[in-house]
Amino acid sequence: MQSPIRTAPGKSRLIDWHHRHTRDALVLLATGMATFALAHFYDLPPQLLQFGQDYADWEMDDLIFVVFMLSVGLMIYGFRRYQDLSREIDARTAAESEARMMARHDPLTGLPNRRFFEERLTDYLHATSATSQLACSYARSGRL
Repeated sequence: MQSPIRTAPGKSRLIDWHHRHTRDALVLLATGMATFALAHFYDLPPQLLQFGQDYADWEMDDLIFVVFMLSVGLMIYGFRRYQDLSREIDARTAAESEARMMARHDPLTGLPNRRFFEERLTDYLHATSATSQLACSYARSGRL
């Protein structure tokens, strides 16, 4: 995928934020820094070490490491999936809107067609009551 932002010839960017792998690396770095800060604040390594020594026969240290690594991977997967679904929903919404417009307007001129007129007329007729009135004038041109 080509970056939409161009740089001057001979100049290169140190970090290109338009690539997915760059953003994923940033997420990993931020997660690592937050984990380190929380572990330092709560003095987590000695507590995990003591837990691992107390229950050495359970081999919990390997399990803790695997769970931590899986959680980072799942976080990245979830973030990517969220982005993909957001793009897909936006594209589908735009396609539905365009299809709705094309069904009710002439593709060449963009003027409303007979379906649009009939739907609007039906809406207006349903909105009338005993006290309100509706007048409609219809002239057909073209073939008979």
